[in-house]
Amino acid sequence: MEFSEGTISGVISTDELASVLFVHYLAAGCPDDKKVYVVAPPGRLVSPKTLSLLGTDPSKLLIGSVYSPDELISALELVEEGSLLIVGNFPALNPSSETVLGIRKVVDDKGLIAVLHHSPVAFNELDHPGEFTRLFKLPPEVLDALLILRTNSYRGHYRLNMTISKAPPLSG
Repeated sequence: MEFSEGTISGVISTDELASVLFVHYLAAGCPDDKKVYVVAPPGRLVSPKTLSLLGTDPSKLLIGSVYSPDELISALELVEEGSLLIVGNFPALNPSSETVLGIRKVVDDKGLIAVLHHSPVAFNELDHPGEFTRLFKLPPEVLDALLILRTNSYRGHYRLNMTISKAPPLSG
């Protein structure tokens, strides 16, 4: 799965292991000359120590907390062009339509790859579009890609599964 510059994707992880593995996957796949920004409300950040145990270079990561949609928009002004931005627990910021449009503008202007992430307590597997609308409080059409991640285990072997409800646009 490859995301291109100027895209906003919505990702739901049904468990913490899926969340950590996905952030590791994104950070590991980011070119060395690009920064990876991870922002989230306090207490919802991915641990740099955990990511480094998986092999992620901690010097690539810039991690911070945001408390409101306005702080998120302000923080985006500090993000370098062409970088990867992961916003954890996005729905907890209670974003308005104006916030989403503001994020979209900065992502387009700076050529960012933005991933709006959430790990809900409950998720209805039978209604993916409805769940995205309920959790992110915005129509799924606003996002360029919609992904659901989950891990399964059997006798100590883990597997990361991904359901793609909407594929990202082809870069070209």
